[in-house]
Amino acid sequence: MRLSADLRRRAGLLLLAAVLLFACYKALDAGRQSAPPVSREQRVAAAYAALHAAEGRGTLVLLGDSITAGRRWSAGPGCPLPLNLGVSGATSGELRQHLQLASRAGAERALLMIGINDLRNAVPLSELVANYRAILANLAAAGITPILQSTLRVTPLQVDHQAINRQVDELNQQLRQWARQQGWRYLDVQAVVTPRGYLGDGLHLNAEGYGAWQHLIDPLLCAGSEQPGQAQQPPGQDQHLHQQAGEAQPDEQRAGADQVRQ
Repeated sequence: MRLSADLRRRAGLLLLAAVLLFACYKALDAGRQSAPPVSREQRVAAAYAALHAAEGRGTLVLLGDSITAGRRWSAGPGCPLPLNLGVSGATSGELRQHLQLASRAGAERALLMIGINDLRNAVPLSELVANYRAILANLAAAGITPILQSTLRVTPLQVDHQAINRQVDELNQQLRQWARQQGWRYLDVQAVVTPRGYLGDGLHLNAEGYGAWQHLIDPLLCAGSEQPGQAQQPPGQDQHLHQQAGEAQPDEQRAGADQVRQ
């Protein structure tokens, strides 16, 4: 009888241990499942933090979102490399908060494309235009000449593409007006990127799209560049978006900080 009681006691302890282990497993599993996903804002903040920590340098910087960040920009032999400060997912408001990256890099010019994430996330066009105006004024105040580029439209693969594209067209009209008023260069990237130049998401560019963009900016690039070298690329960007190479050279135009008008 004593042996039987001892066995029962041991069996009870083993059963209790198994129950406790199972409860711990379920608690840990529930904790993993309930952890909130990383938001767009958190990803953008982390990417900008990485850029601040990198302390890159470049006389020409590229400012924008994933469409800018997704390209390995380069320059020919003997030409200064452009510094890519594009951040995947960034909006105009977030870029506006981090413009010190451009001045700290020693930039003389900034190739700028921003806004599609604003419009896709229902930011009012008036707010986007106000942010754009502030970005341009701040760049000019820092002695950095903006080079404006048309914000790219989306294809029918994107939800509400017609409404988004109407606002894109309005924004680009405003950009043309500012460029004309201030004597800044304006590059109509949309005019050379066809629907075949987009990836399957209807938003980002493929090799063909980036190639068309490359040809458009060739006149700005270092003369005689035939063998592009690797450019500075920001840390933490979406590597699957990287496509081909581009180049850049300084612009002679100037603009006043307080003259950005609607």
